[in-house]
Amino acid sequence: MRRSVCLPLALFAAAAGCAAPAAAQDTPSSGIFKKAGDLYPLCTSKDEDDLEVCDWYLMGAFDMAVFFFDTGQTEASFCLPSGSQSITVRQAVVAYLAKDQGRMRYSAVSTVINALSAVHPAPCKK
Repeated sequence: MRRSVCLPLALFAAAAGCAAPAAAQDTPSSGIFKKAGDLYPLCTSKDEDDLEVCDWYLMGAFDMAVFFFDTGQTEASFCLPSGSQSITVRQAVVAYLAKDQGRMRYSAVSTVINALSAVHPAPCKK
């Protein structure tokens, strides 16, 4: 009986070990995270392409945070008004960073979440 349990377990472990290197090679990573100071010039630019890059980054950070809220990974810390658009998020982040330039050295993702939490705190008002 013991042998029949150990053999499938050993085969599974061997297969998992072989699959890991292939997956790692498919997704190269620089290991460098964007800082709020990298994001601020994009979000305050007059260039439409820069603003679009900013908005896409902000929406990614926003979606990540909402995913964690929705799946119960963490408690919701912000609530955007109904009908909000990407400009709502951008304005909150720009105002938050302009208020304290020292925040530029922090992670861009955590700064987005902190800005939204400061400007549009949870819970949602009904």
